[in-house]
Amino acid sequence: PTYLGRFVEQNGGVSVYSSKAGYLRKGAGGWEILPCEWAKVNQTALKTVGINLQDGHGATPLVRVGQVLTSTQARQGISSPLPPPADHHHPKTWNPDLRLRYRRLDKIQLGGEAKLVVAGFMSGRHFEAVFYPPNSTSKPISTQHAWDDFEDWVDSHKPRGKLLKLLQSKDAKAMYPHGIPVFWIGNGARVEAFGFSQLFCVPYKQSIESLVTAREPEEPISLAESMFGYVEIEVGARRQARRGRVAFGAATCTHQTPPLQAVPVIPGNPAATCLGLYLEQPPARNVVRDNRNHGLTTYDQNEARLRGRKFYWHRRNAWGVLPPNPVKPNADNGVSASYEPLAAGVKFESIVTFTRLSRLELGALLAAVRLPAGHAHKLGLGKPFGLGSVRLDIAALDASTDKTRYASLQRRRDPSPALDVGSFINCFESRIGERCACEFNEIPEIRALRALTSYDQSPDAKLTAYMPLERPDKNDRDSPVYANKPVLPPAVQVAIQRAP
Repeated sequence: PTYLGRFVEQNGGVSVYSSKAGYLRKGAGGWEILPCEWAKVNQTALKTVGINLQDGHGATPLVRVGQVLTSTQARQGISSPLPPPADHHHPKTWNPDLRLRYRRLDKIQLGGEAKLVVAGFMSGRHFEAVFYPPNSTSKPISTQHAWDDFEDWVDSHKPRGKLLKLLQSKDAKAMYPHGIPVFWIGNGARVEAFGFSQLFCVPYKQSIESLVTAREPEEPISLAESMFGYVEIEVGARRQARRGRVAFGAATCTHQTPPLQAVPVIPGNPAATCLGLYLEQPPARNVVRDNRNHGLTTYDQNEARLRGRKFYWHRRNAWGVLPPNPVKPNADNGVSASYEPLAAGVKFESIVTFTRLSRLELGALLAAVRLPAGHAHKLGLGKPFGLGSVRLDIAALDASTDKTRYASLQRRRDPSPALDVGSFINCFESRIGERCACEFNEIPEIRALRALTSYDQSPDAKLTAYMPLERPDKNDRDSPVYANKPVLPPAVQVAIQRAP
């Protein structure tokens, strides 16, 4: 509802579209939008004048816009006069009396300056748009402040970039002489956001980046920053940078294994819009859900807070029970990838070089590398599918002076003197425990980390699978699946549910 509220406003019990129309163009001061009037037109009315648009699978915005630009009928323009706003009944399950106020063309006459503007096919949508020529009194509105958001949205998906190029082509300029047709929202004097379709992507008021706790000028340099370095941190009244004192070398394969059978998958991460995963939410008993509202904290609220750092579970044997690829071959818009993972047993060797670390700092580094028995690290892009579970062992720990280390360019294989890894780890854990007034492994964040790094006692793969997208009753508000936005349970709670 908070997102939909960007596009629809209530006016005397009637819903009114906030989306405005206009032509995007490059002006003397940068990108700007020249406002114009628009109306909806039923697809059935378009067919009566010979404008037939592709429907069903594959009818993407790129395909359908290309059809319009090459259609003899569409290129003639539309001469139907601008209809007045009217209230239209659009009943919904959650609001059987819903009325929308907008302009609607019921009959089409070809041969005019109004232009047909289309979007991709959606089974529940039966209307396209008609943009009328700008009025002589229309003044362009600058979009430079919103251009970065629009460009990020275009760059995040290749077909969008192709669509932008198509709308800047010679055929598009002949069809739309005033500029690229776009929808936008704003207060009339300022554009908040814009896009190619009526319900385009609008940035939330707060992003993940903006929700990351800002560093206070008086905040001391953290242990990780001190070890790994930092750039442009404000310390007191000065901004400074420091190079790190830890360097990771390349990993060389020392024991190869045959690759497993390649499987097409769709790699990716849960979207930031998964509110129950990314944002802190009130306890389940305090969440008030109704037929219109999920009752969750959203990115549009000032009190929104990130719940933590994202980390993947070990999913043993999950690679063998992957769900079928939901995208048909040659129709995936480039979102599929073929994974050919290595079988268990492959080994690599690497060197981590450090300089001038205290006992506490060296203990922190060693504790991060050598996890307790039965635990493992997660590496690579295949983590959601059960790949990338890696055990790290410290073969040797060597501390020497620069004079000794640089005496030869050859790699040293006989560490001398040998150091006790455990003593440094114990130093680190005891110091952190003292700071937290708690035994190290009982610190809440460490308990959650241990639950997630446990490999031998990892939860059953079914307990950590992605939430399903299917809607058994095709009603988001009543379906107890992904669309109903369940809140992600804490890691420790999931670990308790592990199968025996």
